[in-house]
Amino acid sequence: MLAFPAYTWWKFLHVAGVIAFVMFHGVSMMVALQLRTERDRARIATMTQLSGSSLRGMYVALLWLIVFGAGLLLLGLPPRGVEVARALGFLGVAVAYGGVWLAVAMFFSVVFRSTATSALSALGLWLFFFILWPLIAQAITRAFVPPEITSLDQYIGLQELALALQRLSPGTLFSEAVLALLNPETRTLGPMLPSQMRGAIMGAPLPLGQSLLLIWPQVTGLIAGMIVVFSASYVIFQREEVRA
Repeated sequence: MLAFPAYTWWKFLHVAGVIAFVMFHGVSMMVALQLRTERDRARIATMTQLSGSSLRGMYVALLWLIVFGAGLLLLGLPPRGVEVARALGFLGVAVAYGGVWLAVAMFFSVVFRSTATSALSALGLWLFFFILWPLIAQAITRAFVPPEITSLDQYIGLQELALALQRLSPGTLFSEAVLALLNPETRTLGPMLPSQMRGAIMGAPLPLGQSLLLIWPQVTGLIAGMIVVFSASYVIFQREEVRA
């Protein structure tokens, strides 16, 4: 009874190390890509310092990852093949999510010449989606609520509208994909009717293939958003080069 909570906590800390490693490594990748087109010496020095500070965090996260990964083996409960596959799937989703914000950072670095302005703009957009957008989506949904809900279809329609608005945020897509991957018991990411649970065994985990099918729209949305923002950055950059 005591081994399962310990295993769960160690697995959570191991996953946290993966997230931290991907985040810090993403900063270094962003700086490396930006340095290829940068000519201002002051901005080059600033970005080099930023990359150096992120490298320290990346090494700490890597050490954290190794320590808690070894701890899982020492507990005597090594991950099975399915759990390793889900962890690799989580890593892919985290890379796609980090790619979205890497593309956003590159977009603002192309639009604004000041490093501080581009960094604050990217941070402000992240805070907007993380804090303000859920409140705005909730307010928009309430505006469409009728005085009285008379049917189940109206209720489901409102729930789907709220989910559609919240899924405009990359953070919502990432959290839903992570939930379905790391919690195999998750059977749906939207409203579920009692009739849809007919014949289902409560607590039975979904196969990995079914979980991947469940999160496919979320992963596709993250990749599509990353491609769109990267394309916009490239178009703006080419126009500035032509004008120069």
